[in-house]
Amino acid sequence: PDNPPNETDAGDTATQSVASTDLPSLGNSIYGLITAPPLPQTNRSADRTPPTVRSIEPTPAPPTRITEPAPERQPEIKPTPDVIQSVKDLTDAMPAPKRFTSGADAATLYNRGDVQIVEGQLVEGRATLSRLLFADNLQLSPADADAVRERLDEVNRELLWTRKITTGDTIAKGYVIDAPLSTIAIRHRVPWQLLALINNISNPDNVQAGKTIKVVQGPLHARVSKSRFVMDVYAVDAERMPVFVQSFPVGLGENTPMGNWEVIKGSKVENPDWRDELNNEYFPRDDPNNPIGEFWIAIEGLDEANRDKTGFVIHGTIEPDSIGNEESRGCVRLLDDDIELVFNMLTDHSQGSTVQIVP
Repeated sequence: PDNPPNETDAGDTATQSVASTDLPSLGNSIYGLITAPPLPQTNRSADRTPPTVRSIEPTPAPPTRITEPAPERQPEIKPTPDVIQSVKDLTDAMPAPKRFTSGADAATLYNRGDVQIVEGQLVEGRATLSRLLFADNLQLSPADADAVRERLDEVNRELLWTRKITTGDTIAKGYVIDAPLSTIAIRHRVPWQLLALINNISNPDNVQAGKTIKVVQGPLHARVSKSRFVMDVYAVDAERMPVFVQSFPVGLGENTPMGNWEVIKGSKVENPDWRDELNNEYFPRDDPNNPIGEFWIAIEGLDEANRDKTGFVIHGTIEPDSIGNEESRGCVRLLDDDIELVFNMLTDHSQGSTVQIVP
């Protein structure tokens, strides 16, 4: 239930926030990737000479059997419940290997990233798998792409979604509090809610000066795949390469336009009202029947082909079964918990978040 394209959606207007500095605009270069070397060829000209067969010797007569006393029965040793539980926890924590089917180059890159993660090089492994996921020249199958996302989710539970600060992290670092949390967030081009979530801050107005918190360098961006109904949110490191943050299932429309988009400055609204321009029905704030849910993020086109298209939004839904299907009027829908997290990731500051919609 989104407003039709080329018409302006009705909604509350949020106050525009302006960042202290601007980042250079993103180009298509963040999706580039150096193709991994091919796997070595197997030598098929090996010697195929059949092995020599030894002649069978006559069976010797059996030796005289000497009866010995039976050994004493040893008491059975049973593992304690703690040992059993420890082994179970360790086994459950070991993911089953997944067969990669997207070609030798993709498999080589996946294995390289996986080895880095196993050896404790989490930052490097995340960078390797992120470049694999976002590469234009390595088309992953849906199953392989999901395998990469699952591995990256495991890594980010350690690197991103805790207060622990990892040395060498390319998108997160420690920051000594010297201003209100909202000001610190604007400096790093992320919503303050994201910093509060990562650092488990319950009251953003009561932060202790001089204390070190973890900050993420933004803005964060999103890529939406129409064929796979998935949104991948990512950061950009110092080398202008994408670094995976989190993925979400989405619902779309048949007319959802592709291309590059940007979050409109000051367009994010929590608990919006909405008027359906097809039948003029109005849904006020706090209305549980409001079809667009609790969060609203308006986007505008950046390309020649989509610059004149208006009324497209990222929002929630009261129809969870529509996720994974083309049932919207062109907007991007997310589940309640997911749209809240995306709302707290994408920013509408100056030089804000971009959204790329791909086939």
